[in-house]
Amino acid sequence: MVAEPTIYLLQGNRFAEDLVVDVKNVGVFTGIQDCMQYIQSSLLDQELFADVSIPKTDYIALQNSKYLIRLKRNNDFIDKLIIHSLKEELHRVKMEISYDGSDFYGFQKQSSHRSIQGVLETEISLINGYFTSVSGSSRTDVGVHALHQVIHFDTVQTMDEDRWKVVLNHSLPSDLYVKNVSYVTNDFHARYSVTQKTYRYVLYTGEYNPMRHKYAWFVEHLDEELLEKVLSAFVGTHDFTSFATKGKENKIRTIYEVVVQKDHSSIYIDITGSGFLHHMVRLIIGTAIRVVQKELPYSMEELLSMKSRKYTNIIAPSAGLYLKNVIY
Repeated sequence: MVAEPTIYLLQGNRFAEDLVVDVKNVGVFTGIQDCMQYIQSSLLDQELFADVSIPKTDYIALQNSKYLIRLKRNNDFIDKLIIHSLKEELHRVKMEISYDGSDFYGFQKQSSHRSIQGVLETEISLINGYFTSVSGSSRTDVGVHALHQVIHFDTVQTMDEDRWKVVLNHSLPSDLYVKNVSYVTNDFHARYSVTQKTYRYVLYTGEYNPMRHKYAWFVEHLDEELLEKVLSAFVGTHDFTSFATKGKENKIRTIYEVVVQKDHSSIYIDITGSGFLHHMVRLIIGTAIRVVQKELPYSMEELLSMKSRKYTNIIAPSAGLYLKNVIY
């Protein structure tokens, strides 16, 4: 009679012998030594595994650069073992999402605040059965919205694209929505593959409406034609030191187009560029409003050439900013 094999789970630099498993997915073993030898020779390759388990679930998950091991708990035992070769079985998923940023502390995951990345990683990890990191095309700030944000993550799941959309939208909160899902090649990156982005800023010139204060900046007595002329100074390649937060990052960016449209009491400003610095759009809008309203004695061209934040210290509220589109 063949003895029930025991698999040795890696715990730090040691193995534990107390988990009985069904190893039919990796072959037939005659005992503990054969199973141990298989794991060591075929999977470990002298590389330790990281624990990527999801707390409060039935799965234990271990991963290194080559393999993902998922073990399903059954009380104090393991009744299912799945070993994935990451080289052969890892698939990259691209998702287009939208969200109301009012109740999020920005896109980037925070230890003690609600974030887009944090919510997505929680829900996607639960589907995958192991912790799954998510990368986004833009790290939108606190209160900033997205009409079209793009993320990617890697998975060993093989669900249909439409199924991903249905399952996630069923579990995600109502202020975050998956618009489209597609499998892409592994060299795609939501952030680094971007060729251009469009941000929209919404101004409201009518009577104050408390229902819109999270979605637009209320500005009185604004000449939209003059505003468009002022903003046209940014089209082209410039050093945007005057319109960015401090840092060692290269401040040269290219703006392809600025479009200003009015619809009743709303003014929509769409700015398309190769990329944007932190707070760049909000600083541009805040400064442009001051120039139009004659609160600054300088033109935008002069402010750009100064390469200084001395006169560009007004930042437009985050509530009026939307990530409108991302192009690859």
